[in-house]
Amino acid sequence: MACSTLQQTIVTAGMAAGMAAAGCGFGAPQALGGDGGQVDARPGTDGATIDSSGGGDGGTDSAVACIGAPLQICGDTAVASLTLGTLTRIDTDTDVRCNAAFTATMMRGVTRTQVDACIIAAQAITISAGVGAIGSRPLVLVATTGRLDVAATGFVTVSSSVVPITNAVIPGAGANQPGCPGGAAVGDGGGLGGNFGARGGNGAGGGGGGGGSGGSATTYEIAATLRGGCQGRTGGGTHGGAGGASGGAVALVGSALTIEGQVSANGTGGLGGTASLTSPGGGGGGGGSGGMIILEGTTVSVAGAVMAQGGGGGEGSQNQSGGDGAAPISAGFAAPGGSNGDADGGNGGDGGVNGGAQNGFGGGNTSSFSGGGGGGGGSAGYVVLGNPTTATLSSTIHPPAAPLP
Repeated sequence: MACSTLQQTIVTAGMAAGMAAAGCGFGAPQALGGDGGQVDARPGTDGATIDSSGGGDGGTDSAVACIGAPLQICGDTAVASLTLGTLTRIDTDTDVRCNAAFTATMMRGVTRTQVDACIIAAQAITISAGVGAIGSRPLVLVATTGRLDVAATGFVTVSSSVVPITNAVIPGAGANQPGCPGGAAVGDGGGLGGNFGARGGNGAGGGGGGGGSGGSATTYEIAATLRGGCQGRTGGGTHGGAGGASGGAVALVGSALTIEGQVSANGTGGLGGTASLTSPGGGGGGGGSGGMIILEGTTVSVAGAVMAQGGGGGEGSQNQSGGDGAAPISAGFAAPGGSNGDADGGNGGDGGVNGGAQNGFGGGNTSSFSGGGGGGGGSAGYVVLGNPTTATLSSTIHPPAAPLP
């Protein structure tokens, strides 16, 4: 089974299974709970050392240390090592491995923003199988003093997914954030693709321009913190297709970070409009945008694939249902918009790979009623590179890794 297919299986199957001072870079992490040398302070303490008591039972206090930039992780003693060697599902709202003794703060210029995330910490982390995360909060995996390795056989995904046949959507961890810009489709127009990090594709008008207008946007959401992407908008009309879910959010933080496998935060495709025999068709749903991936380490080496790409827009409908937009399968290849459904339905736009996405295509009007417009593709999201001393990056990082805007 291909890696990308297995990623979708993990989420859909429901398996049982330092920057303390201004201008500071990533830096070498200090030992958590350390007994030698200076440690960074938790943000907001003005450089003071923070002690964590043993709960009043005579335990020894331990200093709090911080690692990472622009996403700074602070916390107490972590377990020595963590190996994820079997398929693993993490629910960021309920998983007992989420460590409340650790905090995350996004450092953006002089602004510090607390991040509500599931933080799973160990002194060293090895991922040699698949890890899929769901839930409302982003996922943070942090190796506090050692390496974080994603082996060639391993992957981490916060991509959203769609259950076959039922079309039930399972969002990735932290996906579908509210407040994204853009207008709704009118009449039988196509839905706007998710706008996150770049412009999502505009939805197209129905009926060859004689029907309703598609959703559009003049701007896009700019990330100021660790968060998931923007959902695609629903297609217009009573038979409009649902918008695709966005990719989620994940941060991988370690003294040294190596990725030989895959890390993904992809959006899903918008659904095609449903069949209508007695009225104008429905617009295709917009594709979901890619999410956000943060890579932090003193050294960062990526030989595998890292992708936060958008889903394709759904096809409009009339006498027949429109085709659904696809989710990204391989890094660097656009997820196709829906097509080959109704002859009068406009095709969906392709999802974004390195930035903006394709607009949907207008519906036709050769039948008694106009065909719905195609939904726009979802934009690519973010791959954020921290402040490494050394970075060796593959060509299969989409969109390209860059500092936080």
